[in-house]
Amino acid sequence: MKKKIAHPSQELRNKILQACLTLFTTKGYFCTSVDDIRREAQISVGSVYNYFDNKEAIAVALFDDLSKTMAKAMADIIIDYDSAHDRCHAAIEYLFECTETNPAAMHFIFYAKHREFLPEVKSICSSEPLTLMRQMLTEGIKSGEIVEMDTLVASACVFGIPLRMIRMRLDDVVCKPLPTYLETIWQHAWSTVAA
Repeated sequence: MKKKIAHPSQELRNKILQACLTLFTTKGYFCTSVDDIRREAQISVGSVYNYFDNKEAIAVALFDDLSKTMAKAMADIIIDYDSAHDRCHAAIEYLFECTETNPAAMHFIFYAKHREFLPEVKSICSSEPLTLMRQMLTEGIKSGEIVEMDTLVASACVFGIPLRMIRMRLDDVVCKPLPTYLETIWQHAWSTVAA
């Protein structure tokens, strides 16, 4: 049976999720206990269980919240920009900025092995943010702005290099902030699909 508190505090829920994000990206999901979460959030175990049934429920909520935030950003980009060129550029710029401002979130959303501990959750490749990124490309193909090709191939061409740069930044291989490389990466990524 789900436990719910009468008037949940969004602030406390966010504190729990932030603690989990920190722990999951430093210790890993399997090495993090509810007691670790309680300690990191500086709350009681009971407070954790008032919001979530178990550690898996916290991980699901964290993944959902991060995915929704990113999906909203991608949806806003689709509204704010008219061309596939400008939308994809803005999407990469957003991802690079997120990597600099919230590396733990980017690590969790893109590189945690979700299927190992969240078998019911869709893979990141099937998630709403990446679906919206592929939509940008599909519309570009339909409008003739992008060469006719499979959308997954176009996605690998346009977003594969930036996602690899994000991984290298998170692994401390790339030392400079990613926005430093944005225009060079963008020029080469776009040239692989431009009509």
